[in-house]
Amino acid sequence: MPPGDSGMSSDSMVVNSAAKPLPVTSVLSGSELQVTQLKERELPTSNIDWITVHLLIVLAFVGWIRVFAGKRLRQVIKSFFAERNMNILIREGNIFTERISIALIIIYLISISLFCYLILVRLLPFEELPYQGFRLFALVLLVILVAWVLKNVILTLTGIIFRNQLLLSEYILMNFVFSVNLGIFLIPFIILTVYLPSDEVLYAAIGLWLIAFIYRTFRQFFTGLEYTKFSYVNRFLYLCTFEIVPILVLTKLILNELAF
Repeated sequence: MPPGDSGMSSDSMVVNSAAKPLPVTSVLSGSELQVTQLKERELPTSNIDWITVHLLIVLAFVGWIRVFAGKRLRQVIKSFFAERNMNILIREGNIFTERISIALIIIYLISISLFCYLILVRLLPFEELPYQGFRLFALVLLVILVAWVLKNVILTLTGIIFRNQLLLSEYILMNFVFSVNLGIFLIPFIILTVYLPSDEVLYAAIGLWLIAFIYRTFRQFFTGLEYTKFSYVNRFLYLCTFEIVPILVLTKLILNELAF
């Protein structure tokens, strides 16, 4: 065969190879998946920026209290653990007239509201809630604020009606001390639950709340034994009406929602 013919034959083979590529065998060649069948799916996302803002507000108030009212804060925390420290807190003055009380109440309201919000969105399998995100948190905060104010107003009116200074002073102060301490104690649990995230930490926070609730109930029942006008029967009725019954009703509503 002449050299020219050999060159043309080689060129034509290259052209034919380029025009008609050889079939490539692949393990995916048998798949019937079509590109047109793929649909974009929106991944579930959770915007926690507003939670971060509220946690920063709480931490800022804690820092402010430690700098400007550290001694008073230590008295409030110690009052949670011993009756003697509660008496010291009373002798040092009316804490409700001090600026620290406003900061402590704000810390409590934000912390306990975030705590309840996390329980609703993490642990309770509600199929759908009327509100989501910040709107749900705002609703929880409003309910807790109204309940807290209403409870203290009823306590004050009860003390005036029965002319008993126990309800006007020690009971209201004890509710305040236990509430604000619980708000402070829950802060690290809330941070870990939000940013890990970890349901186990949230369960631990619930256990802490239950222990604090039981402890506060016993403290309230035995507070002010020198007040003979407020008998044990009245104490028991008070605790059932304002402390135990609301928790039982809330638990019943949750169990009914979960269809237990």
